Amino acid sequence: MLLFPLLLAAAQLKIYDVNEDVANALAKMTQEEKLRVIGGYRGFDVQPIASIGSASVRMSDGPVGVRNFGPTTSYTAGVCLAATFDEALMHDMGDGIGKDARGRGVGFWLGPGVNLARNVQNGRNFEYFGEDPWLSSRCAVNVIEGVQSHGVSATVKHFALNNHEDDRMQDSSDVDERVMRELYLKPFEAAVKEARVWSVMCSYNKINGTYASANKWLLTDVLKKDWGFKGVVMSDWGAAHDGIADFNAGLDLEMPGADFMTPK
Repeated sequence: MLLFPLLLAAAQLKIYDVNEDVANALAKMTQEEKLRVIGGYRGFDVQPIASIGSASVRMSDGPVGVRNFGPTTSYTAGVCLAATFDEALMHDMGDGIGKDARGRGVGFWLGPGVNLARNVQNGRNFEYFGEDPWLSSRCAVNVIEGVQSHGVSATVKHFALNNHEDDRMQDSSDVDERVMRELYLKPFEAAVKEARVWSVMCSYNKINGTYASANKWLLTDVLKKDWGFKGVVMSDWGAAHDGIADFNAGLDLEMPGADFMTPK
């Protein structure tokens, strides 16, 4: 079941224990509401829930600043931030983004992007933190901690192996498990274990032949069991393909809307 992100944020900020509130909210929700809340709303929102008086929760695209809602602060590209090797500066940037997000009523900031720069033609390398898994991990941890200090959920992405953009909707990234764990998954692992990121976005591509959104080994065995992730796993926009397979694999929320994860 999709956890309520703002309750989760408050719990991790030590405002109160979230478990009782979530249990009470779930007890009041209808079956229809429980099935609707796992699909997005209006393109960049989580569904409102009438029975518990919950408004929709707004998302904003990242990773370079807080987009979607008018003019915004222009932050440095991720690869330039990484080049400073300055962890305090990384945290400061996350802190600024968190303030901007709160000021715009944003509950989820869709960043940072932590895929490694392994292909020079990748059009999104500028958003990421370079090719080194250690440096990318340090950037991710500090930016996430800065953002989440304001009660805004960071969303580490794109999980995983989205290291080029060409044909990303059909392509399969075929990688040995040891290589994945020692290189490509390291920044995500640090985001979960060290920064306690509240949300993870799965990627478009297949991983060893199975779409990331339906990859039980990736979303459940590694992310939720091995790393102990307790937050929200959402799809990239249009990256879900099969409601039952995706849900059983560990996907909690289909974005931007409910095409597959529906009551039907």
